[in-house]
Amino acid sequence: MSISQYQNQQNHILLSICILTYDQLSEIERLLNSLVPQVTDEVEIIIRDDSTNNETGLLVKRFANILPIRYFHGNKEGIDKTVIFLTEEAQGKFVW
Repeated sequence: MSISQYQNQQNHILLSICILTYDQLSEIERLLNSLVPQVTDEVEIIIRDDSTNNETGLLVKRFANILPIRYFHGNKEGIDKTVIFLTEEAQGKFVW
């Protein structure tokens, strides 16, 4: 999905699925695979990855053409700060 397509989509996002991760590559891959047949135009996926490597970022790139994902890589700051970050980034009417 191109940036302009994503920006047009922002106006009608109903659900933001927020995912925080730290060195959980296989779990994130399994989750994204399960979301592929379920995600509609009204859903966005936001991932905050605080891992020490870029493996999750490379995985997300593989899914970027089939899922509306926004990916952020940050420093490990704890669950509270990560959840706050994700909810602030969320653009849907509902956040999960």
